[in-house]
Amino acid sequence: MLLLLSAFLLIYGAMHCYFYWRLRGALPNLGAGRAMVGLFLLLMILAPVLVRLLEREGGAVAATLLAHLGFGWMGFLYLFTVVALMLDALRLLRIRLAGPPKLALPGVATSRWPARVPAPAAVFWLAFLAAVAGCAYGYREALDIRLEQVRIVSDKLPPAEGVVRIVQITDIHLGLIVRERRLERMLAVVAQARPDLLLATGDIVDGQGDGIAPLAEQFRRLKTPLGKFAILGNHEFYVGATASLDFHESAGFTVLRGELSRVTPWLTVAGVDDITGERLGLTPPGQEEELLALLPEETFNILLRHQPRVVPGGLVDLQLSGHIHRGQIFPFNLFTWLAYRVSTGLSVAADGRYLYVGRGTGTWGPPIRFLAPPEVTLIELIPAPAAS
Repeated sequence: MLLLLSAFLLIYGAMHCYFYWRLRGALPNLGAGRAMVGLFLLLMILAPVLVRLLEREGGAVAATLLAHLGFGWMGFLYLFTVVALMLDALRLLRIRLAGPPKLALPGVATSRWPARVPAPAAVFWLAFLAAVAGCAYGYREALDIRLEQVRIVSDKLPPAEGVVRIVQITDIHLGLIVRERRLERMLAVVAQARPDLLLATGDIVDGQGDGIAPLAEQFRRLKTPLGKFAILGNHEFYVGATASLDFHESAGFTVLRGELSRVTPWLTVAGVDDITGERLGLTPPGQEEELLALLPEETFNILLRHQPRVVPGGLVDLQLSGHIHRGQIFPFNLFTWLAYRVSTGLSVAADGRYLYVGRGTGTWGPPIRFLAPPEVTLIELIPAPAAS
């Protein structure tokens, strides 16, 4: 945990230093304003940590205000850095292609910058405006929850059973930013899908239990004939496993921790803790391997696993995962692909199982999504036609 936090602060701090350097190039005569800008940037670097400390100490109002400011700034800074670095790369490339500066003739004014190469001040303002526009668009996109539909045909389902409607939600991140109104929008899409079975694949919770407990009632109102099942993601462990379990229980979920549930005679749902639990000593080692060995051969087996990695073995027919948010803000999806070598959506793993990775239903940190719209996933299990 400490190593992860240190790496985050190092990278995030470097992004702030880059912003300050670019700001100085655009506004060289800041004067006394430099100190104010420096203090603001220092506060923003520490904001994610301060938010958690304030929340744990009961400072809900201050934590909420700082969360909106700090995480909103995080989204802006990320977009600014991406655009500014791209413009810097273009600027340096054009300067290099232009070759060495020509000798100036007496009485003839020459420009320091080759034609069509953005000057440092232009880089700052172009990146600034692009980031503002990206945040405005991204805030709207984060509210545009899409219902994605997937159909899977299996001969493990009895033909007489009909279509089974399964809804997956993932990465809602209930906390200081994702609250009643946003959850209401999400669950309206869930209700629209008319699920027989609701499955939550982690990171539903991202705030202290006493602050989000009233939200559990919104889940309880959902009617799902075959039940509601969930697993613990990494953020449930960051918040606290006990508080997270209490919330899920009050929301009407059965949390599967290395366990399986035979929902019908032909459908089994199994779930494992996120690997974070094992790293923190809260989950026994080998939990997933032991669970895979218990899966029955005769049923359609669904595995809930937060991070989209496939552990070979067992009789998994469909694995549901989340965690990567499709990067949440483009082009961070490139980094998630490098880390997991998987894209969001439906694919077939090396061992033949279906793997569906959701883009996430909410947002972590910045309340924006850019080219990674949130989703609720409807999976229709369809019996294979009976052999003639």
